[in-house]
Amino acid sequence: MTELRPGDLNLADPDALLAAGISPHDYFTVLRNEDPVHWNPAPEDPGDGALQVTEGFFVLTRWADIRQASQDTKTFSSYLGSPVIWDVGSNPLFGLEIQRAGIMGQDPPHHTKMRRLVQPGFTPKVTAQLEPVIREHAR
Repeated sequence: MTELRPGDLNLADPDALLAAGISPHDYFTVLRNEDPVHWNPAPEDPGDGALQVTEGFFVLTRWADIRQASQDTKTFSSYLGSPVIWDVGSNPLFGLEIQRAGIMGQDPPHHTKMRRLVQPGFTPKVTAQLEPVIREHAR
């Protein structure tokens, strides 16, 4: 395997990592070290499936950058463009309005209100109680 460089793989292509024969972690390590705020262009062939990717997107690979983007909702809105990379404009099943209905597609104050409603279900105590069931399903 040759050494990967930023831009060698298109992360919008689900087969790119398989074809390269590497773990996603290996490529993200390359990006983190060499291009931590990486522009991933739209793939040459967006495919004809339900989840086409027709636009490029940024890939943030450092915790500090991800945290900043997560906290600065005026600059980095999940509501305006959606939290997914596929083309939400042309797909009624996964469209922008559907994305905005979920907690990941909302910005404060709506996201904050929704998060307060569901947060009790994700405490360490509650998730620990789910662990045996999750492990069984995983097996």
